[in-house]
Amino acid sequence: MKLNSKPLNKKSSGLILFLLGGFSAGFLALIFSIVINLIFENFSFWSKENLIFLIILVLIEEFIKFSLINFLLINSRIINLANIFKGFFFGLGFSFFEFILIFPHFDPQLLELFPISLIVLIHVITSILLMIAVIYLRNNSKIFIIYFLLAIFLHLIYNLNIIDLQF
Repeated sequence: MKLNSKPLNKKSSGLILFLLGGFSAGFLALIFSIVINLIFENFSFWSKENLIFLIILVLIEEFIKFSLINFLLINSRIINLANIFKGFFFGLGFSFFEFILIFPHFDPQLLELFPISLIVLIHVITSILLMIAVIYLRNNSKIFIIYFLLAIFLHLIYNLNIIDLQF
């Protein structure tokens, strides 16, 4: 019996790499968030309903996503459809990890597609923006900061809408 050892299509294996990279970024963001929470848990400004808490967690997530995208892109210096798809799959991986974390809080009697689709949408959009930011950074363009800050801003707006803050 001969094993079929055809290599995976290079494009599809690259997308799988970005999907797994996004999932890994979600895991790393969780670890860093837990560590930061342990460091600041006894401070009065640190609570889950506080804006500072929310900003720091968004910064952690987006910086980790940015760093892993930068690592995974290797030598890419152009914005093209292939890189946009890589950002899309990275965001899918990240949102899948986040969905696993929040799944126990969903009511099994309800089909809650809207919140799930928003999780996917925000992480896909921010990952694509970060992909563009990485490419601009590699081309020594200072415009990368606009895309990086836009990703942070959009994620922060999303989180502000799902969490009740106390000012």
